[in-house]
Amino acid sequence: MKANCWVQYSGEVAETLKEEIAVALAKEGIAIVPPGGNDAGCLGICFIASPSGDAKFPFGNSEDHVIAVIMALSGPSQLEGWGLLLAGAADVLYWTDLDKVALQIKARFQRKLFVDKLFENSVLGDVVVGISRTWRSLLRDIAEIAHFGDTPILLMGESGTGKEVTARLV
Repeated sequence: MKANCWVQYSGEVAETLKEEIAVALAKEGIAIVPPGGNDAGCLGICFIASPSGDAKFPFGNSEDHVIAVIMALSGPSQLEGWGLLLAGAADVLYWTDLDKVALQIKARFQRKLFVDKLFENSVLGDVVVGISRTWRSLLRDIAEIAHFGDTPILLMGESGTGKEVTARLV
């Protein structure tokens, strides 16, 4: 896998650890690029040394697919992870060991890129009229569930809300 992503750090992270993270990601085929490029919807990783409620994270209103990695080893709670998801993170990982985290990031990025390709190659381009970010995000989520999940999907809604289009995607 070859992927580009930006990396940001929240809190104090030693420069040597930042270098080790870059090497581990490169080993998995993930190249670090500067944040804030022209590509909307690019991949990003935010390493968080110590999550707190007042910290600002780069995934608030962004279209980027950002994975938050909580690095605090002193028993981060699941509530901190939920808070990051509510703040806009696409996924939350808890730091265990650098190589394991790099593999998990690679797996998350592979899945995201696969779903994007699946979504782009589907017949939806000819059928879907809506272009809102929320609608497209919902359709991507449904494509991911349909491809990777094994649970039934129940589509409900009023007439004209896109149930048939969504069913074609599934």
